[in-house]
Amino acid sequence: MAPAMTSDMRKTGIDVVGDVPWGAHFCLFYETPADLLETLVSYCKAGLQSHEFCLWVVAEPLTEEDARRALKRVMPDFYQYVVDQSIEIVPARDWYLQDGAFDLERVIDGWNEKLARASAKGYAGVRVTGDTAWLEKKDWKDFCEYEDSLNQAVVNQRLSVLCTYPLAKCGAAEILDVVRTHQFAVTKRRGGWDVIETAGHKQAKAEIKRLNEELEQRVIERTSELTSVNSELIKEVLQRQRAEQALQRSETYLAEAQRVSHAGSFGWSVSSGHIVWSDETFRIFEFDPAVKPTVELIMHRTHPEDRAFLQETLDQVARDRKAFDFEHRLLMPDGSVKSVRVVGHPSTNNESGNFEFVGAVTDITDRKRA
Repeated sequence: MAPAMTSDMRKTGIDVVGDVPWGAHFCLFYETPADLLETLVSYCKAGLQSHEFCLWVVAEPLTEEDARRALKRVMPDFYQYVVDQSIEIVPARDWYLQDGAFDLERVIDGWNEKLARASAKGYAGVRVTGDTAWLEKKDWKDFCEYEDSLNQAVVNQRLSVLCTYPLAKCGAAEILDVVRTHQFAVTKRRGGWDVIETAGHKQAKAEIKRLNEELEQRVIERTSELTSVNSELIKEVLQRQRAEQALQRSETYLAEAQRVSHAGSFGWSVSSGHIVWSDETFRIFEFDPAVKPTVELIMHRTHPEDRAFLQETLDQVARDRKAFDFEHRLLMPDGSVKSVRVVGHPSTNNESGNFEFVGAVTDITDRKRA
């Protein structure tokens, strides 16, 4: 892709999102095909009316004909855009798969080709949306790598990408993967909207660290020149404050994402026994956030019939230090029973060298009762 200026804002057609700059890469979690169709029709309509080339990658249960009919209903002149080749509507399996296999490089090359062709024809840029209802478990890891790579591929390009995920096919681990690899997420559930900005979380932390180190070094070097550098230091402080505010917003949005998905997160240091819970994890276990989480506390809340299983599982996890995924029941103070799914991955804390697990706890009680 040839570099392009990306400062101008583009109308998404999605009221809750508003305008976004070129290089936007965000996702939509949807409950029903009707929600998906309504959102993407607005998204593509806004792109066509802004002289952008649009590519809509559809997956079952929606078809190419469904998409065309829906656009025709809101755009009487829609077929003129088809004649002008301003929009392409293609099946997801044809776009993402070759001989039944997902190829990251081939798909990104496809975006490059569309962008080059659109630029040559004088379009303002390229607007893309692709649905993942076709995605199978065997392709999940490769597709997450693709989503991660796409964040770099869209930088400084006249390209915006909206990826769509059916909520029914996403568990806690999948939702966390998706949220991590996008600049922000939009959810539409029971007719209501939520916007969760999350992808900048790590970048904000890194920016705070960089700005702090840079500021401290400059203070040391320029103590004798305080008068002349005062305005520069003020700029640095303001930048650091903005980065800290961005991190605080990102953490708030992440907490909201966990609340919406009923999925809390945790960290567990095997060597020290130290456990960290998110707010949603405290809500699932129904403990006050002031309480310090411990293995003993978890055992106390676990259903008596599942305690032996849980103890054996934790012992094996601590011994093998491998990823885990299991379910067990909780006995709540009011006598009710909850079912939870626990997913964890091993990680080494680079600062302390301690071995730890990070993961998610999901309340699956409603799913079990269904």
